[in-house]
Amino acid sequence: MGLIKDCESFFGTKDLYEVLGVDKDASEEEIKKAFRRLSLKHHPDRFPSASEEEKKPITAKFQVLAKVSFVLTDKSKREIYDASGVVSEDDMEDSEANWYDYWRCLFPEISKTDIESYIEKYTNSEEEKNDLKELYIRYEGDLDPISESMIGFDEERHRAMIEELIEADELPAFEAFTNEPKAKRAKRLRKAEREAKAAEREAKKREKEKSKGKDVMADDDLVKAIQARHKQNFTSLVDRLAAKYGNGAADEEEDEDFEDEQQSSNRKSKRIKSRKGTPKKRKVK
Repeated sequence: MGLIKDCESFFGTKDLYEVLGVDKDASEEEIKKAFRRLSLKHHPDRFPSASEEEKKPITAKFQVLAKVSFVLTDKSKREIYDASGVVSEDDMEDSEANWYDYWRCLFPEISKTDIESYIEKYTNSEEEKNDLKELYIRYEGDLDPISESMIGFDEERHRAMIEELIEADELPAFEAFTNEPKAKRAKRLRKAEREAKAAEREAKKREKEKSKGKDVMADDDLVKAIQARHKQNFTSLVDRLAAKYGNGAADEEEDEDFEDEQQSSNRKSKRIKSRKGTPKKRKVK
């Protein structure tokens, strides 16, 4: 099955730009940034408890994202696609060689210290305030998507910040915020608590397996360890670190339940077979 059909199967669209959620005139950096965010959400390593069978559709979805990024960041392939809607897949071989090397090449590891240092400076900063205002406007006061998009979201602290900004006439009083049902808020808090506890257990388990004094972790270990400590969400931390450290430093998002992702992937994958492929050897900058 070709990439276009895979996109339609997994993402409900034949448009490669829509898969990544970018405009057709998006720059290469914007495309890489979008791929980074989506790949961190759908990376198979986010589901360590999944069986091999359960991981097949998850892996296939991740591979589709990698291929879309590969096409749209390759000048000649993108020109062909823009002109004809056809994807040149000559060097996207169907082999057991994987797309993880491509992903790692784009997004090298960073240290735990780098992330913790950034979080400390970001909290209560003007940057944090502006981010919160932007998300509040974008989602019209709905704290569910705000909580998933805000770096280090803290229910009580960020709610208080929004209330102060509304009082100061810096933000409108959206009904979704001012009249949020108690049940909706309680559900969000329960989900956050479950994720924090699961992350803490996983972090403790993996920490025992690591040699003492090791600072740099794999992406999935790193986010779980830090998330366990802060009990917070890191949806857009990736972009901040990419801007600060350059070259697309990456970290893994933990903002979705495994069951939701697994069920969605399983439903969409019934129409296709899982494939693995990789681009021919090439330098990716």
